[in-house]
Amino acid sequence: MRTAPVARVVAAGLTRRRRPAIVIGLVLAISAAGWIGGVLLGDLLARPRLASAASSFGPGVLGVPGWVDVDVAVVMFGLTALATLAPARRLTRFP
Repeated sequence: MRTAPVARVVAAGLTRRRRPAIVIGLVLAISAAGWIGGVLLGDLLARPRLASAASSFGPGVLGVPGWVDVDVAVVMFGLTALATLAPARRLTRFP
């Protein structure tokens, strides 16, 4: 049932103004684990491939720059925040 999560939020005693903030905050907090895990896992999976590429092309060390990790996290934060705005705005319509 689609109204069950809304009923839980309403039952918690939140006002109409607080509901979107709570929903956006919860979604961003939960998805932060996914961004961090994805960036770390991506770095770990890229190391062997970049090491083999570095050995193929001669001496040197290839790696993922730190700014790429930061940019990925910032973009994912923005996309997640943007995706939660519509459902959060719908919560204000319920009594």
